[in-house]
Amino acid sequence: MRIYNVLTVIGLFFCMRLFGVIEPEPAMLWRVSDADSQIYLLGSVHLLRPTDYPLREIYAVAFDQVDGLAIEADVSQENAISNYVQENAFYSSGTISQDFSLSTITKLRTWFRQSGYQFSSQYQPWFLATLLLEVEVLSEGPFTASGVDVSFLEQANDRGLPVEYLESWQVALDYLTSMPPEIAEETVLEILNSGNQAINDLNFLIDQWSQSDLAAMEYYIDEEYNGGPQNPLSIAGRNLSWLSAVRDYLGDDRKFLIVVGAGHMVGEYGLPQLLENEGYKVERLPEEPWAELSNPQVDAQANILRTNIQGAMGRVCKIETSADLSDPNSWEVFDTFTFTDEQTTIEIPYSRTDDAMFVRGKIVE
Repeated sequence: MRIYNVLTVIGLFFCMRLFGVIEPEPAMLWRVSDADSQIYLLGSVHLLRPTDYPLREIYAVAFDQVDGLAIEADVSQENAISNYVQENAFYSSGTISQDFSLSTITKLRTWFRQSGYQFSSQYQPWFLATLLLEVEVLSEGPFTASGVDVSFLEQANDRGLPVEYLESWQVALDYLTSMPPEIAEETVLEILNSGNQAINDLNFLIDQWSQSDLAAMEYYIDEEYNGGPQNPLSIAGRNLSWLSAVRDYLGDDRKFLIVVGAGHMVGEYGLPQLLENEGYKVERLPEEPWAELSNPQVDAQANILRTNIQGAMGRVCKIETSADLSDPNSWEVFDTFTFTDEQTTIEIPYSRTDDAMFVRGKIVE
Protein backbone atom coordinates (compact mmCIF):
# COMPACT_ATOMS: atom_id res chain seq x y z
CA MET A 1 0.00 0.00 0.00
CA ARG A 2 1.31 3.44 -0.92
CA ILE A 3 0.07 6.67 0.64
CA TYR A 4 0.76 10.07 -0.92
CA ASN A 5 0.63 13.07 1.43
CA VAL A 6 -0.46 16.09 -0.55
CA LEU A 7 0.10 19.27 1.46
CA THR A 8 -2.63 21.31 -0.19
CA VAL A 9 -6.22 22.20 0.61
CA ILE A 10 -7.29 18.74 -0.51
CA GLY A 11 -5.72 17.30 2.63
CA LEU A 12 -4.64 13.69 2.22
CA PHE A 13 -4.73 12.06 -1.18
CA PHE A 14 -4.94 8.29 -0.93
CA CYS A 15 -3.47 5.91 -3.53
CA MET A 16 -3.30 2.15 -3.10
CA ARG A 17 -3.14 -1.15 -4.93
CA LEU A 18 -6.13 -3.27 -4.03
CA PHE A 19 -6.51 -1.47 -0.68
CA GLY A 20 -4.35 -3.41 1.70
CA VAL A 21 -3.14 -6.16 -0.65
CA ILE A 22 0.52 -6.54 -1.62
CA GLU A 23 1.85 -5.58 -5.04
CA PRO A 24 0.49 -7.83 -7.83
CA GLU A 25 2.70 -10.25 -9.70
CA PRO A 26 3.52 -9.24 -13.27
CA ALA A 27 2.30 -11.13 -16.31
CA MET A 28 4.44 -12.15 -19.28
CA LEU A 29 2.96 -9.15 -21.05
CA TRP A 30 4.41 -5.75 -21.92
CA ARG A 31 2.81 -2.57 -23.22
CA VAL A 32 5.08 -0.52 -25.48
CA SER A 33 4.04 3.01 -26.39
CA ASP A 34 5.17 6.33 -27.78
CA ALA A 35 3.32 9.63 -27.84
CA ASP A 36 0.38 8.44 -29.91
CA SER A 37 0.44 4.65 -30.34
CA GLN A 38 1.03 1.39 -28.52
CA ILE A 39 1.43 -2.33 -28.97
CA TYR A 40 1.52 -5.37 -26.70
CA LEU A 41 4.33 -7.91 -26.45
CA LEU A 42 3.43 -11.35 -25.09
CA GLY A 43 6.17 -13.82 -24.19
CA SER A 44 4.83 -17.27 -25.00
CA VAL A 45 5.68 -20.94 -25.05
CA HIS A 46 5.03 -22.93 -28.20
CA LEU A 47 3.40 -25.93 -26.54
CA LEU A 48 1.29 -26.37 -23.42
CA ARG A 49 -0.64 -28.92 -21.41
CA PRO A 50 -4.44 -28.98 -21.37
CA THR A 51 -4.31 -27.95 -17.70
CA ASP A 52 -2.55 -24.70 -18.68
CA TYR A 53 -5.79 -23.43 -20.19
CA PRO A 54 -7.51 -21.08 -19.81
CA LEU A 55 -4.65 -18.61 -20.14
CA ARG A 56 -4.32 -15.68 -17.80
CA GLU A 57 -7.23 -13.30 -18.04
CA ILE A 58 -4.96 -10.31 -18.70
CA TYR A 59 -3.84 -11.89 -22.00
CA ALA A 60 -7.42 -12.18 -23.22
CA VAL A 61 -8.14 -8.62 -22.10
CA ALA A 62 -5.13 -7.31 -24.02
CA PHE A 63 -6.17 -9.30 -27.10
CA ASP A 64 -9.61 -7.71 -26.93
CA GLN A 65 -7.94 -4.29 -27.26
CA VAL A 66 -6.06 -4.95 -30.50
CA ASP A 67 -6.72 -4.74 -34.23
CA GLY A 68 -4.21 -7.35 -35.39
CA LEU A 69 -1.84 -10.15 -34.40
CA ALA A 70 1.84 -10.70 -35.22
CA ILE A 71 3.67 -13.97 -34.51
CA GLU A 72 7.14 -15.25 -35.27
CA ALA A 73 6.62 -17.14 -38.55
CA ASP A 74 3.98 -18.67 -40.79
CA VAL A 75 4.36 -22.43 -40.29
CA SER A 76 1.20 -23.36 -42.17
CA GLN A 77 3.08 -24.08 -45.44
CA GLU A 78 3.45 -27.74 -44.61
CA ASN A 79 4.64 -28.99 -48.00
CA ALA A 80 7.39 -26.39 -48.31
CA ILE A 81 8.50 -27.01 -44.74
CA SER A 82 8.51 -30.78 -45.19
CA ASN A 83 10.64 -30.44 -48.32
CA TYR A 84 13.02 -28.12 -46.52
CA VAL A 85 13.43 -30.57 -43.64
CA GLN A 86 14.11 -33.43 -46.06
CA GLU A 87 16.72 -31.37 -47.88
CA ASN A 88 18.54 -30.48 -44.66
CA ALA A 89 18.18 -33.71 -42.68
CA PHE A 90 21.21 -35.43 -44.26
CA TYR A 91 24.91 -34.75 -44.58
CA SER A 92 25.92 -33.72 -48.09
CA SER A 93 29.18 -35.52 -47.32
CA GLY A 94 30.31 -37.39 -44.24
CA THR A 95 28.33 -39.19 -41.55
CA ILE A 96 27.18 -38.74 -37.97
CA SER A 97 30.40 -40.34 -36.75
CA GLN A 98 32.24 -37.09 -37.41
CA ASP A 99 30.09 -35.29 -34.82
CA PHE A 100 28.80 -37.90 -32.35
CA SER A 101 30.81 -40.31 -30.22
CA LEU A 102 30.68 -44.03 -30.93
CA SER A 103 28.85 -44.73 -27.67
CA THR A 104 26.12 -42.20 -28.56
CA ILE A 105 25.73 -43.69 -32.05
CA THR A 106 25.45 -47.19 -30.55
CA LYS A 107 22.66 -46.01 -28.24
CA LEU A 108 20.95 -44.32 -31.17
CA ARG A 109 21.03 -47.51 -33.26
CA THR A 110 19.42 -49.41 -30.38
CA TRP A 111 16.73 -46.74 -29.98
CA PHE A 112 15.93 -46.73 -33.70
CA ARG A 113 15.65 -50.52 -33.76
CA GLN A 114 13.39 -50.65 -30.70
CA SER A 115 11.25 -47.76 -31.92
CA GLY A 116 10.73 -49.17 -35.37
CA TYR A 117 12.53 -46.41 -37.25
CA GLN A 118 15.18 -46.85 -39.93
CA PHE A 119 18.56 -45.50 -38.82
CA SER A 120 20.82 -43.65 -41.26
CA SER A 121 24.38 -42.66 -40.47
CA GLN A 122 23.85 -39.63 -42.70
CA TYR A 123 21.25 -38.03 -40.45
CA GLN A 124 22.32 -34.58 -39.31
CA PRO A 125 22.74 -33.98 -35.53
CA TRP A 126 19.92 -31.41 -35.38
CA PHE A 127 17.53 -33.85 -37.08
CA LEU A 128 18.35 -36.68 -34.67
CA ALA A 129 17.83 -34.41 -31.67
CA THR A 130 14.54 -33.12 -33.08
CA LEU A 131 13.27 -36.61 -33.92
CA LEU A 132 13.97 -37.97 -30.44
CA LEU A 133 12.44 -34.92 -28.83
CA GLU A 134 9.30 -35.35 -30.93
CA VAL A 135 8.92 -39.09 -30.29
CA GLU A 136 10.08 -39.48 -26.70
CA VAL A 137 9.03 -36.19 -25.12
CA LEU A 138 6.34 -34.42 -27.09
CA SER A 139 4.31 -37.46 -28.13
CA GLU A 140 4.73 -39.31 -24.81
CA GLY A 141 4.38 -36.35 -22.46
CA PRO A 142 1.36 -34.28 -21.49
CA PHE A 143 2.11 -31.51 -24.02
CA THR A 144 -0.95 -32.00 -26.18
CA ALA A 145 -2.45 -28.50 -26.10
CA SER A 146 -1.80 -25.73 -28.58
CA GLY A 147 0.88 -23.24 -27.66
CA VAL A 148 0.08 -19.62 -26.92
CA ASP A 149 0.86 -18.40 -30.44
CA VAL A 150 -1.38 -21.01 -32.07
CA SER A 151 -4.18 -20.25 -29.62
CA PHE A 152 -4.17 -16.55 -30.49
CA LEU A 153 -3.75 -17.33 -34.19
CA GLU A 154 -6.95 -19.37 -34.09
CA GLN A 155 -8.75 -16.60 -32.22
CA ALA A 156 -7.51 -13.97 -34.68
CA ASN A 157 -8.80 -16.04 -37.58
CA ASP A 158 -12.16 -16.43 -35.84
CA ARG A 159 -12.37 -12.66 -35.35
CA GLY A 160 -11.19 -11.88 -38.86
CA LEU A 161 -8.17 -9.96 -37.61
CA PRO A 162 -5.12 -9.50 -39.82
CA VAL A 163 -2.22 -11.82 -38.98
CA GLU A 164 1.36 -10.84 -39.81
CA TYR A 165 4.74 -12.51 -39.34
CA LEU A 166 8.08 -11.21 -38.09
CA GLU A 167 10.18 -13.57 -40.19
CA SER A 168 9.86 -16.24 -42.85
CA TRP A 169 9.35 -19.88 -41.92
CA GLN A 170 12.76 -20.61 -43.44
CA VAL A 171 14.51 -18.31 -40.96
CA ALA A 172 12.69 -20.05 -38.12
CA LEU A 173 13.84 -23.44 -39.42
CA ASP A 174 17.36 -22.18 -40.06
CA TYR A 175 17.44 -21.43 -36.35
CA LEU A 176 16.68 -25.10 -35.71
CA THR A 177 19.07 -26.53 -38.29
CA SER A 178 21.89 -24.35 -36.98
CA MET A 179 21.92 -26.29 -33.70
CA PRO A 180 25.60 -27.04 -32.91
CA PRO A 181 26.44 -30.77 -33.01
CA GLU A 182 27.61 -30.80 -29.39
CA ILE A 183 24.28 -29.41 -28.22
CA ALA A 184 22.42 -31.91 -30.39
CA GLU A 185 24.41 -34.79 -28.89
CA GLU A 186 23.80 -33.49 -25.38
CA THR A 187 20.07 -33.37 -26.12
CA VAL A 188 20.07 -36.87 -27.61
CA LEU A 189 21.88 -38.35 -24.61
CA GLU A 190 19.59 -36.64 -22.12
CA ILE A 191 16.56 -38.13 -23.84
CA LEU A 192 18.11 -41.60 -24.33
CA ASN A 193 19.35 -41.77 -20.74
CA SER A 194 16.20 -40.43 -19.13
CA GLY A 195 13.25 -39.50 -21.27
CA ASN A 196 11.21 -38.86 -18.14
CA GLN A 197 13.72 -36.29 -16.97
CA ALA A 198 13.36 -34.43 -20.25
CA ILE A 199 9.60 -34.41 -19.74
CA ASN A 200 10.06 -33.19 -16.17
CA ASP A 201 12.37 -30.40 -17.35
CA LEU A 202 9.85 -29.24 -19.92
CA ASN A 203 7.05 -29.39 -17.35
CA PHE A 204 9.16 -27.25 -15.03
CA LEU A 205 9.88 -24.73 -17.76
CA ILE A 206 6.17 -24.37 -18.59
CA ASP A 207 5.43 -24.00 -14.87
CA GLN A 208 7.92 -21.14 -14.65
CA TRP A 209 6.34 -19.51 -17.67
CA SER A 210 2.88 -19.89 -16.10
CA GLN A 211 4.22 -18.11 -13.00
CA SER A 212 5.75 -15.38 -15.20
CA ASP A 213 9.18 -16.05 -13.71
CA LEU A 214 11.30 -14.01 -16.09
CA ALA A 215 14.52 -14.84 -14.23
CA ALA A 216 13.87 -18.56 -14.69
CA MET A 217 13.13 -17.97 -18.36
CA GLU A 218 16.46 -16.22 -18.77
CA TYR A 219 18.28 -19.00 -16.92
CA TYR A 220 16.78 -21.68 -19.13
CA ILE A 221 17.39 -19.92 -22.42
CA ASP A 222 20.31 -21.90 -23.79
CA GLU A 223 23.18 -19.90 -25.18
CA GLU A 224 23.98 -22.43 -27.88
CA TYR A 225 22.54 -20.29 -30.64
CA ASN A 226 23.49 -17.08 -28.96
CA GLY A 227 26.84 -16.36 -30.43
CA GLY A 228 25.81 -12.79 -29.76
CA PRO A 229 23.94 -10.20 -31.79
CA GLN A 230 26.39 -10.69 -34.67
CA ASN A 231 24.76 -14.06 -35.38
CA PRO A 232 21.51 -13.41 -37.29
CA LEU A 233 20.18 -16.81 -36.18
CA SER A 234 20.72 -16.18 -32.48
CA ILE A 235 17.86 -15.00 -30.32
CA ALA A 236 19.59 -11.62 -30.03
CA GLY A 237 20.17 -11.44 -33.78
CA ARG A 238 16.57 -12.30 -34.58
CA ASN A 239 15.30 -9.73 -32.09
CA LEU A 240 17.43 -7.07 -33.74
CA SER A 241 16.09 -8.03 -37.14
CA TRP A 242 12.51 -7.76 -35.82
CA LEU A 243 12.94 -4.22 -34.54
CA SER A 244 12.10 -2.50 -37.82
CA ALA A 245 8.80 -4.41 -38.02
CA VAL A 246 8.00 -3.57 -34.39
CA ARG A 247 8.68 0.12 -35.09
CA ASP A 248 6.27 -0.09 -38.03
CA TYR A 249 3.58 -1.49 -35.75
CA LEU A 250 4.12 1.41 -33.36
CA GLY A 251 3.67 3.78 -36.30
CA ASP A 252 0.49 2.03 -37.44
CA ASP A 253 -2.98 3.36 -36.67
CA ARG A 254 -3.88 -0.21 -35.75
CA LYS A 255 -2.86 -1.74 -32.44
CA PHE A 256 -1.11 -5.13 -32.60
CA LEU A 257 -0.48 -7.94 -30.16
CA ILE A 258 2.94 -9.45 -30.90
CA VAL A 259 3.31 -13.02 -29.62
CA VAL A 260 6.81 -14.53 -29.62
CA GLY A 261 8.68 -17.03 -27.48
CA ALA A 262 9.41 -15.94 -23.93
CA GLY A 263 13.13 -16.27 -24.63
CA HIS A 264 12.85 -13.21 -26.86
CA MET A 265 11.81 -11.10 -23.86
CA VAL A 266 14.79 -11.58 -21.57
CA GLY A 267 18.19 -9.98 -21.18
CA GLU A 268 19.88 -6.96 -22.70
CA TYR A 269 18.88 -8.06 -26.20
CA GLY A 270 15.32 -8.93 -25.23
CA LEU A 271 12.66 -7.01 -27.12
CA PRO A 272 11.49 -4.99 -24.07
CA GLN A 273 15.02 -3.79 -23.33
CA LEU A 274 15.83 -3.04 -26.98
CA LEU A 275 12.66 -0.98 -27.33
CA GLU A 276 13.29 0.86 -24.08
CA ASN A 277 16.78 1.69 -25.34
CA GLU A 278 15.17 3.33 -28.37
CA GLY A 279 13.14 5.64 -26.16
CA TYR A 280 9.79 3.87 -26.13
CA LYS A 281 7.84 3.57 -22.91
CA VAL A 282 7.89 -0.09 -21.90
CA GLU A 283 5.67 -1.35 -19.07
CA ARG A 284 5.38 -4.89 -17.83
CA LEU A 285 1.73 -5.33 -16.96
CA PRO A 286 0.47 -6.92 -13.74
CA GLU A 287 -1.84 -9.88 -13.68
CA GLU A 288 -3.88 -9.06 -10.62
CA PRO A 289 -6.40 -6.22 -10.40
CA TRP A 290 -4.92 -2.88 -9.52
CA ALA A 291 -5.84 0.80 -9.54
CA GLU A 292 -3.45 3.69 -9.26
CA LEU A 293 -4.35 7.33 -8.71
CA SER A 294 -1.93 10.11 -9.56
CA ASN A 295 -1.46 13.82 -10.20
CA PRO A 296 -4.23 15.32 -8.02
CA GLN A 297 -5.14 18.92 -8.88
CA VAL A 298 -7.82 21.25 -7.55
CA ASP A 299 -9.83 23.54 -9.80
CA ALA A 300 -10.85 26.12 -7.21
CA GLN A 301 -13.22 27.98 -9.50
CA ALA A 302 -15.11 24.85 -10.49
CA ASN A 303 -14.88 23.27 -7.03
CA ILE A 304 -13.49 20.10 -8.61
CA LEU A 305 -10.67 17.73 -7.76
CA ARG A 306 -9.14 16.16 -10.86
CA THR A 307 -6.98 13.07 -10.70
CA ASN A 308 -5.69 10.47 -13.14
CA ILE A 309 -6.48 6.81 -12.67
CA GLN A 310 -5.09 3.78 -14.45
CA GLY A 311 -5.47 0.09 -13.78
CA ALA A 312 -5.61 -3.46 -15.04
CA MET A 313 -7.49 -3.63 -18.32
CA GLY A 314 -10.96 -5.07 -18.22
CA ARG A 315 -11.33 -4.70 -14.46
CA VAL A 316 -14.24 -2.85 -12.92
CA CYS A 317 -13.18 -0.09 -10.55
CA LYS A 318 -15.10 1.86 -7.94
CA ILE A 319 -14.01 5.38 -7.14
CA GLU A 320 -14.77 5.95 -3.48
CA THR A 321 -14.43 9.07 -1.36
CA SER A 322 -14.39 9.71 2.35
CA ALA A 323 -14.10 12.68 4.68
CA ASP A 324 -12.81 10.62 7.60
CA LEU A 325 -10.14 8.00 7.06
CA SER A 326 -10.54 6.72 10.62
CA ASP A 327 -14.10 5.60 9.89
CA PRO A 328 -14.15 2.54 7.58
CA ASN A 329 -17.89 2.99 7.05
CA SER A 330 -17.53 6.53 5.72
CA TRP A 331 -16.48 5.53 2.19
CA GLU A 332 -19.05 6.39 -0.48
CA VAL A 333 -19.10 5.27 -4.10
CA PHE A 334 -18.65 8.19 -6.46
CA ASP A 335 -18.36 6.36 -9.78
CA THR A 336 -17.89 2.89 -11.26
CA PHE A 337 -16.26 2.13 -14.61
CA THR A 338 -14.24 -0.47 -16.51
CA PHE A 339 -10.57 0.14 -17.25
CA THR A 340 -9.39 0.29 -20.82
CA ASP A 341 -5.71 0.52 -21.73
CA GLU A 342 -5.82 4.32 -21.54
CA GLN A 343 -5.27 6.54 -18.54
CA THR A 344 -8.52 8.19 -17.42
CA THR A 345 -9.06 11.53 -15.73
CA ILE A 346 -11.84 11.70 -13.16
CA GLU A 347 -13.41 14.81 -11.64
CA ILE A 348 -14.79 14.79 -8.10
CA PRO A 349 -16.74 17.63 -6.49
CA TYR A 350 -14.59 19.28 -3.85
CA SER A 351 -15.09 22.33 -1.66
CA ARG A 352 -12.22 24.44 -0.39
CA THR A 353 -13.99 24.55 2.96
CA ASP A 354 -13.49 20.79 3.40
CA ASP A 355 -10.71 19.94 5.83
CA ALA A 356 -9.69 16.83 3.90
CA MET A 357 -10.70 14.49 1.13
CA PHE A 358 -9.76 10.86 0.79
CA VAL A 359 -9.98 9.13 -2.60
CA ARG A 360 -9.31 5.54 -3.55
CA GLY A 361 -9.69 3.30 -6.57
CA LYS A 362 -10.99 -0.07 -5.47
CA ILE A 363 -11.23 -3.09 -7.78
CA VAL A 364 -14.50 -5.03 -7.74
CA GLU A 365 -15.27 -8.30 -9.51
